[in-house]
Amino acid sequence: MKVRISLSVLSVIFFVLYLLLTMLMASKYLVSEAKKDICGQSSPSSCTPDLGKQKAEEVLSTSVVQPSEAGYNPPEDESKHIEIWSKAAIGWYFWNSIFNARLQEKPGEPWSVGSRRFYKYTFTFRHGPGVVPNTVPADVRYLVLILNGRTDEKVRVARQWLDLLPRLVLLQHTAVVLHGSEFCNNTWIRPYLRAHGGRVDALFVVYDDPDVNGEDIFQWPLGVATYRGFPQGPYTIDFKSPRPHSCNFLGTVYANSSRETLLKSLLSVPDHSCLLKTRQQWTESETHQSASEYVDALLQSDLTLSPAGINPECYRQYEAAALGSVPVMVADEPPVGRCRPGPGLLRRHGAPFLWLRDWRHLPELLRREAALTARQRAARRRRLLAWYENFKRRVRNEFINVIVRKFFHGEDGKA
Repeated sequence: MKVRISLSVLSVIFFVLYLLLTMLMASKYLVSEAKKDICGQSSPSSCTPDLGKQKAEEVLSTSVVQPSEAGYNPPEDESKHIEIWSKAAIGWYFWNSIFNARLQEKPGEPWSVGSRRFYKYTFTFRHGPGVVPNTVPADVRYLVLILNGRTDEKVRVARQWLDLLPRLVLLQHTAVVLHGSEFCNNTWIRPYLRAHGGRVDALFVVYDDPDVNGEDIFQWPLGVATYRGFPQGPYTIDFKSPRPHSCNFLGTVYANSSRETLLKSLLSVPDHSCLLKTRQQWTESETHQSASEYVDALLQSDLTLSPAGINPECYRQYEAAALGSVPVMVADEPPVGRCRPGPGLLRRHGAPFLWLRDWRHLPELLRREAALTARQRAARRRRLLAWYENFKRRVRNEFINVIVRKFFHGEDGKA
């Protein structure tokens, strides 16, 4: 009788083990198939997200991007929730173009708010006049500030936000996206960096600042001039119809600048089909008519002449690329202030622009352009737009990689 009971017990144990083994194998198979669906790979094991290594960009651009709805969705896991407070116009480009996300305005709310989820990280973006120190969430743990540091007055306001950080008692990590000085005079922010005893773990700064080191200071794109009414998109681009103008230049011509050289070179070509409209003094705001004329010029031109202003990097390059008009630039414009020669960010990302040694070579370029067929121009337009979309994804992925590495290294155990 004892032997029978023992055998029965053993039979039950073996049967339970068999069921558990079968369930385990089935679950592994389902996970494997799910990873195939997500990653589009025949080897699901290679899909494991590793946000701090070389494969991070590929992972973020394919399997881990999980966009939320257009409006605000509360994060499922507060420990992976990053707040973004925008106090600069480049915040619109950050959210709408780089993050490819939208905002939702709610009646009675002091700001516009949006949310987007990447893998297990939720980014909540707040923008508007209501984003002030006494209204923002005081229990924030992970924070990105988007600030303006172009002028002394803007720096004063930016400092107020940075001085607020020690008073946020739950705050663990902070990053700053800074629209810096066109002369790269941004040394005022150094004491706020963690490397100098401050609370900022990572700084993303516009223009070719010599302090950019790829460790805690990174370069950020200027983007399009949303504050002057440039449309956010999506844009409708005609690839079939030829554009009526070979090139355009609508802008201010400063005395004794490379823009004067550009103008003389262009006018030396009697049969050019470029759209030209100049002025002698820059204005910060645009009328509805002038903004509309500018957008139409980009849409109707194969090339956009983009001479340096104060800085070689300007809104025009991003606006032209967004609308399929290839920017033409001088390759080695002399640096200004503390800046390095630029635009370094666009060149490092392989921008398919047309580069000249100086504007005196413009007539030769226009002669080569005249020999191109409409089909060749359309193909080039497609390549430009494809590059620009990929550029925005890469910038976003690099930003997220830095945030994950700086904010969650110890918690997630990822390099």
